[in-house]
Amino acid sequence: HTAGIDRFPIDLITSHFGGDKALPGVPLERILPLGAETYEGGDPAVFNMAAMGLRLAQRANGVSLLHGRVSRGMFAGLWSGFDADEVPISSITNGVHAPTWVAPEVWELAAQSGDGRLVEEAQGWESIAQLDGSKIWAVKHRLRERLVADARERLRESWLQRGASPAELGWVAEVLDPDVLTIGFARRVPSYKRLTLMLRDPDRLRSLLLHPTHPSNWSSRANPILLTTAANGSSRNSSGSRTRRRSASASCSSPTTTWAWRRSSTRVAMSG
Repeated sequence: HTAGIDRFPIDLITSHFGGDKALPGVPLERILPLGAETYEGGDPAVFNMAAMGLRLAQRANGVSLLHGRVSRGMFAGLWSGFDADEVPISSITNGVHAPTWVAPEVWELAAQSGDGRLVEEAQGWESIAQLDGSKIWAVKHRLRERLVADARERLRESWLQRGASPAELGWVAEVLDPDVLTIGFARRVPSYKRLTLMLRDPDRLRSLLLHPTHPSNWSSRANPILLTTAANGSSRNSSGSRTRRRSASASCSSPTTTWAWRRSSTRVAMSG
């Protein structure tokens, strides 16, 4: 995985797999070369987990054409004498099965567009833009309502499983709002995923949340934009912990922000 490659000091590998801790049939002198950065620019003092994986794997692939090309360039040194284009790292582009992924209402819109490719081949989605905007917006709003209802039901069930009583969960009915532009971040929190990117320009963020004539403020409600995060990170991951703390700190420091903690997850809601 090129986004975050584990590299450990050789001394650490030696302490866990050498001496009295050596595994039968797996001597240290066989393990260390697997993760060695023997290529130009490599560090002889580290054990590279990606290098080990590539040396042991029968096949290697990226998750898109670009990812495959970048990976071949990154790891070309493991195949000395090969040109970058010849490095045996292929690519399989991630995707979804449109007929089971796309909502039935969207398929109905596709049929109205008159482009048979949409239904038969899942191609030509741009033709939907020819439809009346109110039809597209009505479908999007209906799907948002369904998503919010599902999120509320899942949240309610989660709290019931934790021991909460139904009488305590009235607040669940007000979680999220299909009439509010909601931007969500729900994933792990290593620093490279840039959870706090939106905090680099706090004045601009504040203006987006509070601007009285902002395009998103079409609703008469008081909260035109909602930013919500649900992020987990290992307690041993110091950068992830700092990222979560910075998000929570930013929410607490603004009088226009509400925030709450939910068990092991962080939920920071920032709204106008």
